Amino acid sequence: MKTALFSDLYALRAHGKFYAGYALILVFATLATRSVYMAYYLPCFAVAVAPFTLFPQKEQNGWEQMLLSMPVLRWQVVAARYSILGGITMIGLLFSGVLAAVQGGQPAHVLPLCFALTMLLLAILLPVLFRWGPVVAQFLFFGFFLVLFALVSLLQRFGDTVTGVLQAPGVSCALLLAGVALLGVSYRVSCALYRAKEF
Repeated sequence: MKTALFSDLYALRAHGKFYAGYALILVFATLATRSVYMAYYLPCFAVAVAPFTLFPQKEQNGWEQMLLSMPVLRWQVVAARYSILGGITMIGLLFSGVLAAVQGGQPAHVLPLCFALTMLLLAILLPVLFRWGPVVAQFLFFGFFLVLFALVSLLQRFGDTVTGVLQAPGVSCALLLAGVALLGVSYRVSCALYRAKEF
């Protein structure tokens, strides 16, 4: 698995300047608009870009075939990519919490919801990317964000009610567990799909 992990990290490093610029734009937009809701959903925006640069580059440059010619099992390739994207999610949540606190929000109550939504995005996108590639996944990606923007609009209208629900005992824990469970199911599906994929 170490070989697959370093291979993906090397592929992401080629886009390091792009990711840094993208992150700065998100932070600037959040501070400029003074929108606590944009701060809350920063992890979704942050993690959404990586799969669409990692997967096409690995396939187009022949990295995928070369990696699979080494003593690397297919489930290790899947696990490496899930691990990297999970790490990006954690970094996004950290920035989200800081920015939300600066904007006067309540990150401790809302971030579990953001985590669950980010896990839902990954749980949907990654199996599709492993099986059918980025072209098909793009349609799901845009559909997900249309739903997300509608959710943000609802939160702005019923923010106090939603915050009250999120502050209820056990809700944060349930959202965190739901996010982990979604990603676990998605991982098993991705392993099965990638095992059957032909190059």
